[in-house]
Amino acid sequence: MRIQRLLIILLAALVFTGLLLSNSGAAKYTFVPNPKDIYGLDHWHYYKWGINQPLSPGEVVVSAKMTIDDINDWTIENGDILYVHLLNTPPLGVTSYDDLDYPQGSSSTQNAFQGKGWWLFNYSDTNEYYSNSQQKWINPSEDVVYNFTAQNIIDFNTAIQDGRFGFGLDPDCHYYNSGFTFEFDTVMTPEPSTFLLLGSGMIGAGLLRRRFRK
Repeated sequence: MRIQRLLIILLAALVFTGLLLSNSGAAKYTFVPNPKDIYGLDHWHYYKWGINQPLSPGEVVVSAKMTIDDINDWTIENGDILYVHLLNTPPLGVTSYDDLDYPQGSSSTQNAFQGKGWWLFNYSDTNEYYSNSQQKWINPSEDVVYNFTAQNIIDFNTAIQDGRFGFGLDPDCHYYNSGFTFEFDTVMTPEPSTFLLLGSGMIGAGLLRRRFRK
C-alpha cells in the first residue's frame, strides 16, 4: 500500500508538471496602428508602423497574423500591389514617407522595402467582376488575413528580440481600408529545472513500478 501511495504521488506530480508545461505563461498581444487605416495607404507614399512590446525571458512567439479590414483598390489596373515587410528597427507609431520611386504620372511598381527587413506578402485587389444586372464593373472591398508561416515566425522572433519591431508598407496604388490589426501569441519555454523535475518523476515512477511488480 505504501508503494502504491508513493506511485500515486509521483503520477500526480507528473500530471501537475505537464499542466505547467502546457499552460506556462501563454499570452496574446493585439496591436492597432494610429491612424488605424495607415493614412488610407495613399500610393504617393510608403509607410512604417513601429511597435514596442518587450517579451519576458524565455517567452517565444508561436503564431501571428495581420488583418486588413475592407481593403479596396480605388481602381484596378496592372501593377497595383501592396508590399508588406517585417522590420526590426522602425520608428514607433505610423510614419509616412514620400515615395520618390513613384513620381507623379509614373507607373513604377518598385518596392521601397526591397532588401530591407523580411518580406511577408504582397496583396493585389483582384475581386472585381462585371454585373449584368447593373451593367457595370463591381469592385467590392474585402478583408485580408495573413497568417505567418513557420519561416515568418522564426524571422519575427529574431526581429522582436529587443522588444521593438514593426512593418513596412508600400502601396503602389491607393488602397482604401477600414483598419489594420496585428496579433501574435507566445508561450514560455520551460526552464531546465522543470525538465529535470519531469524527468526525475518519470524515472522514479518507473523504478517504483518495477519494484511493485516483483
